[in-house]
Amino acid sequence: MEKKMKISRLKQTARQKLAGNYAISAGALVISYLVQMLISMALILPLEAAVLVGIGLKEVPGEAVLLAAVLLILILTLAVTAAAAVFQAGLLRFFYNLCTEQPFGMGDLLYGFKNRPWRFAGLQLIFLAVSLAVSIPYIAASTAFSLAPWAVWLKGPRIAFLLLSIVLGTLLWLFCGQTFLVLAEDREARLFQAIGRSVRLMEGNKRRLFVLMLSFAGMIALSYLSLGIGFLWTGPYMYCTLIYFYLDLKREKRQDSCIY
Repeated sequence: MEKKMKISRLKQTARQKLAGNYAISAGALVISYLVQMLISMALILPLEAAVLVGIGLKEVPGEAVLLAAVLLILILTLAVTAAAAVFQAGLLRFFYNLCTEQPFGMGDLLYGFKNRPWRFAGLQLIFLAVSLAVSIPYIAASTAFSLAPWAVWLKGPRIAFLLLSIVLGTLLWLFCGQTFLVLAEDREARLFQAIGRSVRLMEGNKRRLFVLMLSFAGMIALSYLSLGIGFLWTGPYMYCTLIYFYLDLKREKRQDSCIY
């Protein structure tokens, strides 16, 4: 038995599993994204109302309105991010059950809410905080470049900082990207325990995952050109392929050191 499944094999296995299951898979994808969009809208409406009320109150200084709006935007952004992560866990569980021959259905979309949702929300907020931290040099350089005439020299460093933030964000994903699947699979796994598992699983496999994602670049571009309709096919295909990649990582590590 081959130690690592080739990318072509992973994708072929995903296509075979989706045969006859594309309709329900696309439906799960659409429902998950629609619910996340509705949550975002429900949280944004109070923000818009608060801003309008603040503008209408002539006695309130403009600075106070601006500060309140910024704080509200921050709180609502964190809430939407956390809720999206919990729904994402349900979608992962749906495709995990499909790929592992377990009973699956639309009820899986609520998996994250039924199984310690703070783990998924916390993980997403950690990723958000790290992504923001690595972007601080770029944000600072861009702000100075835009506001200060003397900061023209920052044009080059700004591009360098942007590339650096992209590289660091990619590395974070390559090391810790399996954490969501670990949590979606194991109801008892703790957050930092799951992060540690992801790091160990990805030892010697980061280049392989990067190449796997690059192999979907053309399909993703075509899906955007189709105004998103193509994602009804591309989305389930990618989810199943990545889950088979995760299962193959576990099989490989069991053969090597039995860490699971």
